[in-house]
Amino acid sequence: MPWKARKPCSHRGCANLVQQGEYYCLAHKPLHRNDYAKKHPEYQKLYDSRWSKYRKMYLARYPLCVNYNECHHVASVVDHIEDHEGDYDKFWDLSNHQPMCKSCHDTKTAKNKGWGK
Repeated sequence: MPWKARKPCSHRGCANLVQQGEYYCLAHKPLHRNDYAKKHPEYQKLYDSRWSKYRKMYLARYPLCVNYNECHHVASVVDHIEDHEGDYDKFWDLSNHQPMCKSCHDTKTAKNKGWGK
């Protein structure tokens, strides 16, 4: 199977190339590791070590993206079907989780948030 073309690092002024699904090169990844946390500090307390362990278990049990028939990717994200908006009970509602690849998750998030209009 052919590889997808690499793209430039998203760090301003960097010309290093990164693999599909990555945003930053190895030199700049540490600088941007907490971008999400900075934008959503109220949500970050939910994504703790308990979530990390749960995520690994969930993805081991459900390894394929929920949209596998269309995208043919392995799941790498535990998606909240309905946005939890920081609500602890909604965050941990097991019926509100589904396995997704990063590409499908990013597309769903952008569509739900109204980005790219």
